[in-house]
Amino acid sequence: MQGEQKRRQLVSLVETSSDLIGLAAIDGRILYFNDVCLQLLGLTSLEEARQKSLFDLIPPESLYIAQQQMLPALQAKGRWEGDWYYCNCKTGQSVPVSKKVTLIKDAQMGLPIAFATVSRDLPERLRAETELRLSESRFRRLASAGIIGVIRWDLDRSLILDANDEFLRMTGYNRDDLASEKLNFRAMTPLEWSARNEMGIRELRIKGTGEAYEKEYFRKDGSRVPVIIAGMRFEDATSEGMSFALDITEQKLAKDALKETDRRKDHFIALLAHELRNPLAPIRNGLQVMQLAGGDVTIVEKARSMMDRHLMHMVRLIDDLLDVSRIGLNKMELRRSQILLSDVVGIAVEAARPLIATAGHELTVALPNEPVYLNADLTRLAQVFSNLLTNSAKYTESGGRIWLSAELQQGDLSVCIRDNGIGIPATANAH
Repeated sequence: MQGEQKRRQLVSLVETSSDLIGLAAIDGRILYFNDVCLQLLGLTSLEEARQKSLFDLIPPESLYIAQQQMLPALQAKGRWEGDWYYCNCKTGQSVPVSKKVTLIKDAQMGLPIAFATVSRDLPERLRAETELRLSESRFRRLASAGIIGVIRWDLDRSLILDANDEFLRMTGYNRDDLASEKLNFRAMTPLEWSARNEMGIRELRIKGTGEAYEKEYFRKDGSRVPVIIAGMRFEDATSEGMSFALDITEQKLAKDALKETDRRKDHFIALLAHELRNPLAPIRNGLQVMQLAGGDVTIVEKARSMMDRHLMHMVRLIDDLLDVSRIGLNKMELRRSQILLSDVVGIAVEAARPLIATAGHELTVALPNEPVYLNADLTRLAQVFSNLLTNSAKYTESGGRIWLSAELQQGDLSVCIRDNGIGIPATANAH
């Protein structure tokens, strides 16, 4: 009877205690919570609590404390005392408490079998102090990840109070700069980003959190680092909180490279569109010649050969247009072979002759008497000469004169295209 009376007294003491008293198995199964504990955690009954694991009630902040402080202390001493978070099941809010944990072992084998916990809901003053300490603990946990820059700041003084290694890396500062309070986040913000930065600060003061936005920081060497930044103000403090900064330098470089690729693509397509028009004129001219030739087989064959050459030229240009990789690099493929200068000039003149004839110009071509061989791309070189002849035809008044001459001296070939119009003379050299 005496033992039963003591047991009832103990149960009564636990049930009426203002402390949060609980018992959990070593695997996290909840064995017992008193009424105060159930109420704080948002649980309606012990049966509801037993359907959960202790790990369901531990927010990330407490898991970090458990890994860094509680478990090592329990293994070494069998008990631990410190500040802790619980998660309220109904509201989802983290509740700071002071907590004592004792490890219970099997009497025969001495193996751990359960945790006995006694926690105390803190008075407002202690709650604020504990929340601040736990907030710093949260900062340390996030800062140690090293994936993003994490800073703890004071809005009133515009100071960065603490920062992780990643933030120091991206801004080029060190721990000595932090200790000497040199990191003023307003001074580190370039002028063009100041307005957006101040808007973010106002959001933190009013709402306690702020939307993520892009800005830049001055690095210690004066250069800049682009970041995406978001922040939160500590609930217990009027001016302190933490922010998270993601270095987006690589993303910005990739975006700039994409813009440059688009610019090159537009330039490349515009160039090819211009080039595609040049072969169309001789092809159209050849069709007219064939229609007027009647039964003259020689004239028809000559026109057909000329049209075939320019059709192949167009096919080559269309191949370039379809080659997306060269569009991105803004490069044209060169297919070098041994070619005759006279063939290059012949194709270029054929392409430009319809425009020259329409404008009533006189074209004079003077080439060396001996064959001149070049190691070059026939299509590309013909494009160059054709463009120069076409420009001369466009910018010379009707009835003008155009000269194309080539001279070979000691292995160096000089080709000159000139006119008596307003165009700029151009000379091409080949070796």
